[in-house]
Amino acid sequence: MSSAVSTPTKGGDPSLAKRTMGDLVKAAVSGWLGTALEFMDFQLYSLAAALVFKDIFFGHGSQAVAIMSAMAVYGVGYIARPIGAWYFGRLRRPYRPYPRAVHHHRHHGCRHHADRCAAHV
Repeated sequence: MSSAVSTPTKGGDPSLAKRTMGDLVKAAVSGWLGTALEFMDFQLYSLAAALVFKDIFFGHGSQAVAIMSAMAVYGVGYIARPIGAWYFGRLRRPYRPYPRAVHHHRHHGCRHHADRCAAHV
């Protein structure tokens, strides 16, 4: 597991000199564990919203209204997460380097496609 996967090109960042297969496996396992813990967190919160939070925070009215209110709070959290990811991802974007492949496809993909279509006419 010590084989190098990628090396920087000329003028590349020296901190990205070599990535081993162990580094890639560690990143994949870390991502999987983070996703699994996040899923468990939301599942436990939905269970607590249905069984516990309805009585603690919304216990002054009927049980049906209390459950609906607790689940509405859960739904707001469920909807707000991707919106927050989009928002904070947009905040971080100016500080990281732009991937070369995305740059190439955004700036040259349309022109290349137009050239290919014109060649078949």
